[in-house]
Amino acid sequence: KDCPHRMESSIRQLEDMGFSRGAASTALDAAGGDVTLALDFLMGEAVAPSSGAPAAPPGPASAASRAAALDLAECSQYDFGSNGRSACTTIACCAAKAALESSASRPGGPGACMTGKDLGEVITRGVEMHSLLAGAVEHASVEEVLGCHGASLVGLRTALGPGALLQGLVTTPGAFEDVVNSARASPAIDRSQLLAFVITKTPETVLALLPATADSSGPFMVVDSHPRPLMGLDRGFVASFDALEGLLAFLRELFPGVELDEGGFGGMGMLYNAFEATPLQLTPERLAQVQAEGALGAPRADIVAQGGSRPMEEEAVLQPSAPAHAQLQRSP
Repeated sequence: KDCPHRMESSIRQLEDMGFSRGAASTALDAAGGDVTLALDFLMGEAVAPSSGAPAAPPGPASAASRAAALDLAECSQYDFGSNGRSACTTIACCAAKAALESSASRPGGPGACMTGKDLGEVITRGVEMHSLLAGAVEHASVEEVLGCHGASLVGLRTALGPGALLQGLVTTPGAFEDVVNSARASPAIDRSQLLAFVITKTPETVLALLPATADSSGPFMVVDSHPRPLMGLDRGFVASFDALEGLLAFLRELFPGVELDEGGFGGMGMLYNAFEATPLQLTPERLAQVQAEGALGAPRADIVAQGGSRPMEEEAVLQPSAPAHAQLQRSP
């Protein structure tokens, strides 16, 4: 563990950014003293920076009560050390393709399309792909991922048109609902497919899967490659919900609004509370191909592999730097 002097210095560093001492201390404890990881927790977890003490974390019971089912992966992106720390957008794109293809391959129509086991394979694949991004991009955008890995993610398209995305502020009531409604109202989407929303609130990205029409019964899923220690989750996970309202409430819990002290980053509140959502779907050509394979009885595992978990030729597959249940690996 870090010495008291270094921990105090880290707390002051976070306080200088506008976070309260209590929130900074809680985040550093959860991150094992790693300032960068603590900042990730502060920006993405249920911590109230402007109050005198951290907000009570939702805990495992609250997280489980929001989800009808919670399926843990065998690892998180942090188990791959520095290679995985910023790989969440690439992982989300890989997971989107795998889930869309799995759903499209089912003769009965959309259904459960991502498991914890699937996610573990996709995390490995996504970290592998992220490590190859040109220029060592730290937090890549969806456009950058698709541009760099078009061959690996062939058949995946931005549903609203090239480069199109939706934006909002997590502090705006109904912001996530507005994004979903805007996408569903677009004439560009294919209503026979799921919508796979890659949602980024810097520095984190998750995937939300939901029907393209409001009258569908599901699925409603959040796919997250991060550990959520304040929720009692030490690995990536797939959370399933009975209805859209549960999924949206869970997103609000993952991405609470951040109120920064005026003496710190008060004027930057809009920047820190901004998020963007990029809806993804399969191209018509890829959809037809996957549906034909499904009609012929192609094994589901093959469909998932095509969606982003198959190792690239002539490349070594990255392995977690520690067992999935071990302490998170951190950059030096």
